Amino acid sequence: MARRLTPEQERITRTLDRPLFVAAGAGSGKSSTLAERVAWALTPGSGEGGAPYLDSLDEVLVITFTHAAADEIKEKIRARLREGGMAGHALEVDSAWISTIHGMCSRILRRHALALGLDPGFKVAGEGVSADLVERAVDEVCGIVQDDPAYAELRRSFELRGRAGIDGAATVFGMLRTLRDAAGSALEGFDSVEFPGTAPDVFGELSLYLDCVQRALVLGQEAKAFSSKAGEAERANLQNSLEVVGRLLSLPPSQRDAAHAAEAFGRIRKPGDAYRSKKMRELGAQIKAAYADCALAVQMAGAMRFRTQLVQLAREVDRRYAGLKAGLGVLDNDDLLSLTLRAFREHPEVAAEYGRRFRLVMVDEFQDTNAQQVRMIELLSGPGACHLCTVGDAQQSIYRFRAADVQVFRDRQASLPPSSVVELKNNFRSHDDVLRFVAHVLGRGQEGGGGLLPRFMDLVAWEGRASGFAARGLPRVSVELVCSRRQGRAQVSSQDRARVMADRVAERLASYIDAGQRPSDVALLLGRMSRLGSYLEALRSRGIECVVSGGSTFSQSEEVRLVSALLHLLANPRDTQDGLYPVLTSQMFCLSADDLLLLATRDQEEVDALTKRGIDAGLVSFDLPAGLEPSPALRSARELVVRAFRRLGSWPVRDVLAAMLRESGLVARLEDGGPDGQARLANALAAVRHVGELVDEGGLGVCEASVEFDRWLEVCKLGPASLVGGGGGPVQVMTVHASKGLEFPVVAACECWGNDAPPSKGVCCENRSGSVLAALIPPEADSSWLRRDAPEDDASCTDCVDWARRLFTSSEEGEAAERARLLYVALTRAREAVVLGVSAQMSKDGSPRPLLASGVCRALFGEGLPEPGEHDGLVEYGGSEPAALRVTSLVPGPEGGCLLDDGGAESPRELGALGDGPKAGEEPSPFVSYDVAVEDGLAVRGESARGWSPREGVFSYSSARRQLDALGGGGRDEATALLSCDVEGNCEEPGPSDGAEADADRATSLGSAFHQLAQAMVESASSPSPERVAQTERYWRLSPRQCDRLEAALERWEGSDIRREALSHACLRAEQPFFRKVESRFGSYVEGAIDLLCFNPGSPRALVVDYKTGDAGLPSQELLERHRMQAGLYANVLLGEGFDEVECAFVCVELEAGGGQPLVLRYEFGGGPSPLN
Repeated sequence: MARRLTPEQERITRTLDRPLFVAAGAGSGKSSTLAERVAWALTPGSGEGGAPYLDSLDEVLVITFTHAAADEIKEKIRARLREGGMAGHALEVDSAWISTIHGMCSRILRRHALALGLDPGFKVAGEGVSADLVERAVDEVCGIVQDDPAYAELRRSFELRGRAGIDGAATVFGMLRTLRDAAGSALEGFDSVEFPGTAPDVFGELSLYLDCVQRALVLGQEAKAFSSKAGEAERANLQNSLEVVGRLLSLPPSQRDAAHAAEAFGRIRKPGDAYRSKKMRELGAQIKAAYADCALAVQMAGAMRFRTQLVQLAREVDRRYAGLKAGLGVLDNDDLLSLTLRAFREHPEVAAEYGRRFRLVMVDEFQDTNAQQVRMIELLSGPGACHLCTVGDAQQSIYRFRAADVQVFRDRQASLPPSSVVELKNNFRSHDDVLRFVAHVLGRGQEGGGGLLPRFMDLVAWEGRASGFAARGLPRVSVELVCSRRQGRAQVSSQDRARVMADRVAERLASYIDAGQRPSDVALLLGRMSRLGSYLEALRSRGIECVVSGGSTFSQSEEVRLVSALLHLLANPRDTQDGLYPVLTSQMFCLSADDLLLLATRDQEEVDALTKRGIDAGLVSFDLPAGLEPSPALRSARELVVRAFRRLGSWPVRDVLAAMLRESGLVARLEDGGPDGQARLANALAAVRHVGELVDEGGLGVCEASVEFDRWLEVCKLGPASLVGGGGGPVQVMTVHASKGLEFPVVAACECWGNDAPPSKGVCCENRSGSVLAALIPPEADSSWLRRDAPEDDASCTDCVDWARRLFTSSEEGEAAERARLLYVALTRAREAVVLGVSAQMSKDGSPRPLLASGVCRALFGEGLPEPGEHDGLVEYGGSEPAALRVTSLVPGPEGGCLLDDGGAESPRELGALGDGPKAGEEPSPFVSYDVAVEDGLAVRGESARGWSPREGVFSYSSARRQLDALGGGGRDEATALLSCDVEGNCEEPGPSDGAEADADRATSLGSAFHQLAQAMVESASSPSPERVAQTERYWRLSPRQCDRLEAALERWEGSDIRREALSHACLRAEQPFFRKVESRFGSYVEGAIDLLCFNPGSPRALVVDYKTGDAGLPSQELLERHRMQAGLYANVLLGEGFDEVECAFVCVELEAGGGQPLVLRYEFGGGPSPLN
């Protein structure tokens, strides 16, 4: 061998004739080792009798995780072969079997397409097309569920689709998609999906609960636990439970079923808070646990009947999806895997051919594979997979969300003898201080036991590594801890914590750059991009140029959306919403409101006056009002658009788009905009390139291209493009996932902590060696109950409740382990120095949260956290010097915002004093770049970006109420602020109403459904039929509990005295709209709709009826004050329309006022309208 290898690398390189399992730590040179192995196998002497082990590179199969990794290994193999004097073999690299697993499958299927019944010219659908087809297939099947009476119970138990276009995992839509995805990565497809577990013993659990209830009644009486008001309520609750459950258990066995149990259990309440005394504490815990067990048993028993239905529906989704793909003549990535595996099984001769052909099979990033992929690779690797060498690192498995199963890696290691297992522990990348810090944080607990990463493989720094650390005198390891504490109910927002963390980290990185480290040597790695804006703003406020070079923000960037708008304009010049208007107001032309007004105005033909028109018509005709001249910008914009349409018939779409960007001057402006502008330009050009690829691959016209490009943007996960090159570039900002395989001299790792959110309900799936175990968990199941007494292994599970608990907690543990591995990947990207940003919120028990942050804090500080300020020598981690530590504490401020304490002379101080950033409570200012500000993953727009609206100055009760709430207004003050006239209100005092939680006065699906049916009752002069009610419930996607509430509210309203009073009027107007000019600080016009307006012709008096859902748990006087402001607004409008007296009756249709009547709040107004202030 021409190169110096470690003993472990030498062993891997020289072992060619038996299976190998290589556990390759971060920075251990695995790619170079694989290249050396290929070179040795082609070298004389590697085989028998002095011959090469391989005759050509055609006998090598190398599987990588990404196309970029495949290209890297190809180049390393090519370079090594040339270096070794094997130029002939180097020419074989381009045609060698070195690719991703999907690329390999595609190549095999095309070679044997005719024998397998495939079109050799099949196309592989991109992610966008696949996602769109799956969506269509699931939507079609959901249509069946919605219309077929056979699925009525399924619809009542689970929402069909999510609201606001977001389909949660516990909706029917989400569950079908989950099952289809799980089957797609399983060895036998849907045949591998299993819902294990027998039906729970509901009546046995109820019997145990009844025993606890009986003991609680006896012991509570003795301990005088029922003497308080809460105790009396709990005794009544226990007595009710005793009667209801006792009656149920007295039924004969033939009548005991899940439906009866669910009905009975619905009539008992959760145990209350009467068990605080020492005598009752233990029993209280027992009865609450028994209740939780009963609840889960009842819920799971009720859900069991839907398991078969859901699997059948998911199979139908898959069948329809296959039909949609066949119609387009495409396959997806799952097809490539499943069809290849099926080909090997049904045509053993095909598998045998490749098993004989490949004598060296190597799989890189083996930790990110699954059982289906491994089984297929084994079939290519000779008898008993004798030619297979797998290379990976369990500590870097971070693609669980893509069906990667790290257990496959561990199972492979356990299946081989120790002689076939090699560990690469030498790290050629990082300084020893970095590696010691990683081991201290993740590799061990406080007592030296198991750390956050079980079976941690510690790495050894290579002594011969060259140093690239220019910031001499600065610490190689720094920790920024930002922790927030509650003050009563007030707490610091995650946005404020992120702002502070961004400021601290930016200051730390600036110190490295000031000390001589080039900005291009520095990378900021984020676990999530939802707080990206805070970090970019903090860096740029210090004059640090930065560019986002990873993450999924490409499709959200302004310039990519501009390319989409240009496509819409070229597809349809009349499309002003998605095409013309966004283009004219974009950074290409920046037309003013005056320009747009000029386009939207024309002279009338018969009258000497102006009238309006569409801006598209104005741009086409360009006949502007007499005496008015277009601005140079408007004239230039029109010329460019006209020129683009002329070219469209003869130029490719991508060339037309590129010319528009160039001739508008946008390219030149962005080129002169420094790294930020160049990054934005790279995004725009990349978008144009993707449009060209869509057009070329699909043979699309511009209209189809505009649609397909939008679909692609919805699902693409690309990071921003970049034109920045050379060594003098900016700081790079990217996700941790995007940094995989990269390295940087200085790395800052932030936002890696997650939020400890429980796994989604619905269908919970876990992989088990190629099979999929699933549990159907109703959305109402309590996460804390699912965690309690969860079985520790599969063998301990019996009924479906056990399996639900097992799979739920297993999924939760899997997510937590993946977050720890993500942190490991982030830290091991650093060559010379690392900055770790730990963001935590202190819980009620005094421990930091989330859990990963808590574990890291224990590893660094032991129990408890250091005081605010800088600490030298506190964090010993085994490196050459202690880590630099700065602790910043945040607490809620007295008037909103928060106070910051970092141990400085001015601490604590208002957060707004931080740098030049936004003040407390404000969003980061919009940054004109390739990225967008995002809040929790959803794009948001700052106020400064808000354009003019023709509805400027129009307000409603809801918008006025929101403004008052933001200012802290409430009650009588709200009414006075909106309506300056004196208001006399009288409430017909009923008895106190029962209720659970107070609902905010806002529109809900339940409220919308009630209003819709109440309007129909007025307009049809009849009660809605059960079919109409059921249809409305489905339309608004009400849960079973909401359906019950709606039907009870309708019954209460229909039989009420207030309804009879309203119907006694001759004129009834349901949902009566109004729009009135007013004098108010909220605007110049008020708008809205009155639920029911009642009056008699010629009478000066009007009755307003307003329906209210919710409002539970509030006393009547508080309710009276709560709705006074809205009543005053209605009265002001009607008094201004000529009525002398207005009575407003707010009907709380969910609150009982006695005798089956709803609670009615009445207000009397008179004396003429007053200004709205």
